[in-house]
Amino acid sequence: MNARARIAAVGAAVLFSAFGVLAPAGAATPITATDGPGLAAAVFGSADPQAAYASLTPAQQTTLQNYETPGATLTRTTNVTPAPPEVTGGKVVATCWTGIATFEKENLVGKTIYTWWQTLRWCTKNHISVSSYVVLDQGGETSTPGWSYGGHGLSGKLISGNQARSYTTEKFNFNVLWTSFSNTVCAQIRASGNGSVTYMDSCNLS
Repeated sequence: MNARARIAAVGAAVLFSAFGVLAPAGAATPITATDGPGLAAAVFGSADPQAAYASLTPAQQTTLQNYETPGATLTRTTNVTPAPPEVTGGKVVATCWTGIATFEKENLVGKTIYTWWQTLRWCTKNHISVSSYVVLDQGGETSTPGWSYGGHGLSGKLISGNQARSYTTEKFNFNVLWTSFSNTVCAQIRASGNGSVTYMDSCNLS
């Protein structure tokens, strides 16, 4: 059984105690941490996470939940660089760029839970309209205890006026302790023939 499967199996048991079913006897050593990272490390790193979570005080449980619960989306970085041009018969026929948009989801206390991104390459033959474009990369990652990356979701793209518009989606799962749910998030890049870009965490291409 891999690490993610083990976490999911533990989560199924923990979920019962989180909603009122009697948990096993408390952890052998009291958990004294009062911050989210410390509590997450203590609970998820214990031999019995169910008992460890049940042993927390109400204040500690609230702190841990706030550390694990998604809040605001923060756009972290966007980077546009020249890409190799399109060449035909030894002549440059199109100018190209590569744009990377990276987003991160913060928890309720402003710390990053997970990150996702899209990389788009686009070209123009007249520096006005986009003549071609392609998604070079997309993905997501998390190192937050309790969360796992679930892979790619739907994607979409179109040309609208002088823009190439592309969105990709990534899935993230939380399935331990007090709840179980999945989040699907978008990374969208809108690239213009003059090399400029806008970006957003929406899947709406209109």
